[in-house]
Amino acid sequence: MAPQPFPILYIAPSRIGDAVLASGLIKTLIDEIPAARFTIVASGLTAPLYAQTPGLDGVIVMEKKRASAHWLDLWREVRTRHWGWWSTCAVRPWPSFSAPSAERCTSRLGRRSTG
Repeated sequence: MAPQPFPILYIAPSRIGDAVLASGLIKTLIDEIPAARFTIVASGLTAPLYAQTPGLDGVIVMEKKRASAHWLDLWREVRTRHWGWWSTCAVRPWPSFSAPSAERCTSRLGRRSTG
């Protein structure tokens, strides 16, 4: 019996060099989760880098908008699907109160609360 599809939402870095550096995470997920199905959020510059990703369900091209409105648009597009895992990865410095560093990845296993 084939394993259940495991949907992963990957929010990729928007710069080409950063996307190449962070691509190792996708390779690891492919190796570790055989049923992984990817939806990748990328910029117009980096979207072509993901075209041949194994288990690719789709690429969402996200262009930045004023007042960070692109994040709200993305949420509207992906909110109805249950994600088994989601990940964002940044490989350059960014403002953070909790972990200022040159490299930061955030991920979460999808879990539904029962209460």
